[in-house]
This record gives sequence, structure tokens and C-alpha cells, in this order.
Amino acid sequence: MPDAFDRAVSAAENRNVLYGRVQLTASDVMFEKGFGKLSFIEGQHDPNRRRTEVGFVLSPIDEMGIMNLIQRSCIAESDEWGKLIWLSMKECGIKHPREMDGKFVKVQMVPNGRNWTDKKTGELRTGTTMKFLAVYKDESNCKLAFSADGNEPRESISTDDTQNTAADAMAVDMTPVKDNPERQTALAFIDPLVKQAKGDKAELAKLISNTPFISKWFTVESPEVQQLLGVA
Repeated sequence: MPDAFDRAVSAAENRNVLYGRVQLTASDVMFEKGFGKLSFIEGQHDPNRRRTEVGFVLSPIDEMGIMNLIQRSCIAESDEWGKLIWLSMKECGIKHPREMDGKFVKVQMVPNGRNWTDKKTGELRTGTTMKFLAVYKDESNCKLAFSADGNEPRESISTDDTQNTAADAMAVDMTPVKDNPERQTALAFIDPLVKQAKGDKAELAKLISNTPFISKWFTVESPEVQQLLGVA
């Protein structure tokens, strides 16, 4: 059995390292002064202002003891994507971002270079993103890697928001269902699926059913989904 010093080394090296299943989306966006990020609409907006947003949602394995999804996003035209996220994917043997969707992975939450002041507390916050360290063929191998890396199953906890990492996650999740961060995260990913389905209800139903973290909360008949279909 590892002694206290071995456990101390393991704790330090495993800090902010997560294991789970990752979902990816990509959508066209633009930025408008005074409004922030908006959906880019072909034929209505200047093509020179089109940007690509890549979204990531990590569903941690049960052994991690994290109840919430971990969500991040970045703009593909940024160094964060090209020099960090996509580079780490390629180092894991991924040749196209689509290959990563649905994979079980090991990621480390690392600084993404963005800093801001929390309006509520006045504290300086540092943004983080996912650096991919390994890709596993299935959930069983992901869990084996979790154990092999010196981890032990942890008590279930819930992050207080999707910007937190395992090291910060200490809040109890008492959020009403409609305001649940996990549900809100799933809702944010429906719009790209509507665009991918090109307004086809049957195709959208298939996409939702094939995306577990969305189908957990929504179906194609959900009011929020019907509203998005109505403007597609």
C-alpha cells in the first residue's frame, strides 16, 4: 500500500484531472458590441464575422463523485483551440474533432489565458479549459485508468457551477430542476442540434436520443425544443 508521501504525490499530480465521457458540438457564431455572442445566420450576417464555437461537455465517471456535468467552450479561431485543445487531441491520436465526440477520456483542467473579475465577490477569476491527456476505447478502460493512476472512488459532490473543477467542487446541489446547471447546459446544446437537423423533426429526435446528456432532460416534444424548431 502506498505510504503517506506516495499519496501526497498522487494527490498533487491528479489535481484538476478528470475522467469521463466527452460530448462535442460546433456551431457558427458572431460577436456584436453590446450584445456579446450571437448565432451567425447565413445570408443575414457578414461572412467575415463568422466564427466557430466548439463546445465540450464532460460527464465524469461515477468513481469521480462529481454529480454535475463539466462544460467549456472556445472559439476555434483562437490560440486556446489551435495551440492547446486541438493540439492535445492530436497528441492522443485524434485526426478529426468528430472522432472525439462520445469518447471516454482523461482531461486536465488548465488555464486558458482568460481572466476576469467576479462581479459578486470582486475576486479575480482565471478561466480553465480541457487539455486531453488520454482517450479510452470504453468506460471500463476509463475506470481502470482512474484506478491505475492512484485514484480511489470519491464521495458524491456537486459543483456549484460548470466553471468549477473537481478540486473546487464542494457545494451541495439544491437547484430546482428547471434551473439545474446540468439541464441548462443540455438546453444550450439543443440549438446546434436543431441546425444540424436543418429543422427536420425526425432527424432532431434521433440526434437528441443519441446524446445522453441532452436526452436525460429533453425530447423533441419538449416545449423548449419545439420553440427552437419553430424558428429554425
